[in-house]
Amino acid sequence: MAAPSRSKAATDADCTYILITGVNAGLGFAICCRLIDEFLSTRPILQTLKLIPTTRTPAKSEATIQRLRAYTAKHHPRPEQAARISYHPEHLDLTVLHSVRKAAQRLVRDIPRLDVVILNAGLAGFTGLDWPRAVWDCLTDLKQATVWPQFAITEKGWKTGKQLRRTPREQTLAELSFATSVTEAGSGHGEGGKQDDGANGGRGEEGRGEPVLGEIFCANVFGHYMLTHDLLPLSRRNPSDSKEEPGRIIWISSLEAVAEEFSLSDIQALNTLGAYRSSKRLTDFLALTSNLSGTLPYTSTFFSDPSSSLSSSAQTPSPPSLSVPDSSQPTMYVTQPGVCSTGIIALHPILDFFKVLGLYFSRLCGSPWQTVSSYTGAVSVVYLALALSSALPPNASAVKYGSSTDRWGRGRIKRTEVEGWGWNGIWEGSEDVRGMEMGWGEGRRRGAKIVSKEEREGFEEAGRECWRYLEGLRADWERLLNEDLEVGDVEEK
Repeated sequence: MAAPSRSKAATDADCTYILITGVNAGLGFAICCRLIDEFLSTRPILQTLKLIPTTRTPAKSEATIQRLRAYTAKHHPRPEQAARISYHPEHLDLTVLHSVRKAAQRLVRDIPRLDVVILNAGLAGFTGLDWPRAVWDCLTDLKQATVWPQFAITEKGWKTGKQLRRTPREQTLAELSFATSVTEAGSGHGEGGKQDDGANGGRGEEGRGEPVLGEIFCANVFGHYMLTHDLLPLSRRNPSDSKEEPGRIIWISSLEAVAEEFSLSDIQALNTLGAYRSSKRLTDFLALTSNLSGTLPYTSTFFSDPSSSLSSSAQTPSPPSLSVPDSSQPTMYVTQPGVCSTGIIALHPILDFFKVLGLYFSRLCGSPWQTVSSYTGAVSVVYLALALSSALPPNASAVKYGSSTDRWGRGRIKRTEVEGWGWNGIWEGSEDVRGMEMGWGEGRRRGAKIVSKEEREGFEEAGRECWRYLEGLRADWERLLNEDLEVGDVEEK
């Protein structure tokens, strides 16, 4: 019997729209596969899933869709199951801000809403491994070495390519204005030197006459930040509709988001060898402090209507007078995938075998973070993407959820300790002691301490400074991009 026909409005209401950046390989592709599996096994049969995977090129998008369809056909062979999954591929380069803006404009035009945005794509920036140290660390301290490795080889100063088409004089004036405002503002376990898709690997040019953007900062944080803001017309909700699930923005962080690699004086991480770790620490600051009153003057402008920023007359936003977050805005969450073995770094098959063997052995020795497979690494982000709001803990946005396993590789979700924040942003010692008794402390980094009141307050203040910097940067780049489009239009005429 044929299924009863439904109106387009009813169909849209029963459809869940999820955007995932960087899906052609590794964790991004695994997230899509796990979303398909868990959606089909947990949601009513009349509900459908629209996946919006992004890659850097249309060709990669098409190849990814074909692989996802093949995966669905293999694991869910019944035609009525495959019919519940559809795709709307999009392409963008997170290190090219015009590309980010154009992708957002196409999506706002073409789809009715976004229920979940998963910010996965990124750039590790590793150029190799220090093999003697890697061998020594793994032989002497395997569990710590495989979760918080110190043997990746990196370089300083990676910059994006040219963003603007301005004349030299216009670029110089823009740079002077931009530098002044930035100065006033407070100037999954990755491996390897290649990027997850969505981030261009090219290097920036010196003396190019426009503001500098750190490449790893832009690929991992700022490109996503701009994209998320421009997609707010799709992810904001009507506050008067109590039945509508709030939109969700899920940042993918890392276990390597350690405090010592981050500096408020170098938020773009241009002067550190730990740019990847710095970008993930910045991700934690943004997500975990997004609902705090201290960051409200800046989060309120970020979550405001971006329609003006997409026009050529955009001005620097002024913080509105609010005391509580806008109920229509989406909620930010942060998660990390544990330690996955991906193909981001090219290793000889024999070396790759021993790398994976080391991860398995570390797991058998009691480390909970060796997820090894990207599919297992996706368990935490898919939980946050598909769980009903009523099923999430009240403080879920204050927790960094991580993917972990038991000794036999069965995936599970585990709270991740964040330096200066703890497990849930509560500094009282009694709460942390209770959490330790509940097993939260399993797999802690050596030297980790229960957070103090002063450290918790310092984390919030640092989060406020990060939001202030990012909002100032966003407003300046939106102005530059708008003016650049006007210059291009004049040249074309």
